[in-house]
Amino acid sequence: MPSRVKKTNHKHKTRILKKKRYYEVPATKRRTGTVSNIRHHGENNTMDNRPLEKNLQVKILNDLRSRSDCTCFKIIKASDYGVPDIFFTTLISGAVLIECKRSGEIPDPRQRKMKENLIRNGTKAFTCDSWEYWMKIKKILGIHVIQNSNM
Repeated sequence: MPSRVKKTNHKHKTRILKKKRYYEVPATKRRTGTVSNIRHHGENNTMDNRPLEKNLQVKILNDLRSRSDCTCFKIIKASDYGVPDIFFTTLISGAVLIECKRSGEIPDPRQRKMKENLIRNGTKAFTCDSWEYWMKIKKILGIHVIQNSNM
């Protein structure tokens, strides 16, 4: 499919529009609080007020790091799709993997399949979408009691 050349009104720059038709929003017309200045035609561009899953990950990791008997880290890049976001282990719980999601979101099919495979192989794996659910996971695992580091 041939590319088209279109002149924009902002500073008279030339943009090449390809198959997906991306365009750049001029700096003077950007709304504050938007995540990106690149928009896609046809998408609903309203701001989502739900907290990001990154914020939940940070809270969970900080909670785990406050324990003296816990080793935890965030899995940043794996060689396979669907690998959960957080790995931690304690003496009480053993190895646990947590997939964080925004409130109300569900894991995609690859993530669901990975979680099923982990559980089938004996690993504890959970999908967490809120701080309240994280507290329930801690009770399920038996790590909800605060550990004193002076012991």
